[in-house]
Amino acid sequence: MFENLDENIDLNLKLMYKSKNYELFAAQFTNAEKVSLNKLNSESFADAMVNLDLITRNNQLCRLTRFGIEVCEMGGWLKYLESQKKADQEELEYNEEKKQLEIENLRLQKENSEYAKEGRAKDEEIKKLTTENLRFGKKSHRRNLFYILLAALVGAFFARIDDILKFLGIIQDISN
Repeated sequence: MFENLDENIDLNLKLMYKSKNYELFAAQFTNAEKVSLNKLNSESFADAMVNLDLITRNNQLCRLTRFGIEVCEMGGWLKYLESQKKADQEELEYNEEKKQLEIENLRLQKENSEYAKEGRAKDEEIKKLTTENLRFGKKSHRRNLFYILLAALVGAFFARIDDILKFLGIIQDISN
């Protein structure tokens, strides 16, 4: 009897579901070969179904629980077990996918952290180069201003070279 426990549970749940008030006496339980169970086996079988919360017992009278009725409405114990197995498999797959996503998330967070660190380093480098560029720009402007002034002085000097030389008495006025 206990070799095919799930099949026997399925069979007897369906019998109880079809009966008046969802009730059977333990002595009415049968095995897969439709053979009634002896008293000892029917008691043990009823206890197994009580432990699964499929039935309640009042001495020999067994009644389907709400869960037992739901199992029958789902198509029976075997279909319930199949759906549970599928749900467990889906949960395992979900947990595995969740684990993989969490690992990927951690990898991306690490990558983002490294990228942010590089970004801060680049910002520091840009700040440093900008400061150097401004310093160089100031020097360059000063140097350019110096060259402009020097060029203006040299230009003014050569523009008035005749007057300067006359003043110094080096050359004489040719126009006289």
